[in-house]
Amino acid sequence: MVHSSQSLPGQAARRRILIVFNPAAGSRRASRLRAVVRALMDRGAEVKIRETMGPKDATEFASECTVADWDAIVAAGGDGTLNEVINGHRDGVPPVGLIPLGTANLAALEMEIGAPPATVAEMIVRGPVRPAYVGRVNERRFLLMTGVGFDAHVVRSVSSPLKRLIGKGAYALETARQMWRYGFPRFTIEIDGVARPAASVVVMKGRYYAGPYVCAADSRFDDPTLYACLFEKPGRLQVVRYAVNMLLGRLESCGGYRVMPAKRIVIDAPDDDPVQVDGDLGGRLPIVIEAAADAIPLIRMPRTAG
Repeated sequence: MVHSSQSLPGQAARRRILIVFNPAAGSRRASRLRAVVRALMDRGAEVKIRETMGPKDATEFASECTVADWDAIVAAGGDGTLNEVINGHRDGVPPVGLIPLGTANLAALEMEIGAPPATVAEMIVRGPVRPAYVGRVNERRFLLMTGVGFDAHVVRSVSSPLKRLIGKGAYALETARQMWRYGFPRFTIEIDGVARPAASVVVMKGRYYAGPYVCAADSRFDDPTLYACLFEKPGRLQVVRYAVNMLLGRLESCGGYRVMPAKRIVIDAPDDDPVQVDGDLGGRLPIVIEAAADAIPLIRMPRTAG
């Protein structure tokens, strides 16, 4: 996989931009995309938009994209759209950019992408390219996180139409619903060969979870280390306690919560339980999660260090 270094002063601007757009984002977000495209064209860029029609389209589009034809491939959508583009990336594919149009936009938080369309366009055209190490869950790449347990059941069950209508509120409603439906089974998570019990686990490659809330403060895109975040205590009251501490920025000091650096994580029970990958449903147990040796070249904001 390509290991890209930071852009140097005076480096040629990116002029040929392929945008992979998820139209499920809705008309309001499509208008934001149009504003970014206008700003790109104002900077002399040639822009082509390819719309996805269903799952894996963005992965296919990325796999077909080459540096001979394009200077950048840009995901216009949410974290799931970016995940699909990353899963199609290979040697010979140009660096990956992001126009955040999704519900949570955790990748945009990690990369400190500014909101104004002109700022996003400037980043795509002239921003530095830095390597982002990914994780792998059963050979699928993830940039942000993968998880099993309570949060995976929320992701599996959340209503897509309601998510488009009220955004993050759909997750809050489904969280409340799952508190009464979820059975809170226990998991055994093998972390670098050592078994650990937990009620839920989220394996992080970034810092943020569910918004601007820190789950693993030491996690960074430019570090290949995985961070296994263990929610050790099961039950409805524990879900509330974890959530309150996360909102207050105290999760990592909360009793019954443990963050462990890791290279390889194995989870094989409860068998057939759902797995979330970068905020979307990403398969079922059993899974093997590994720190990948390769890195994706990501176009970043010039001031971003993490």
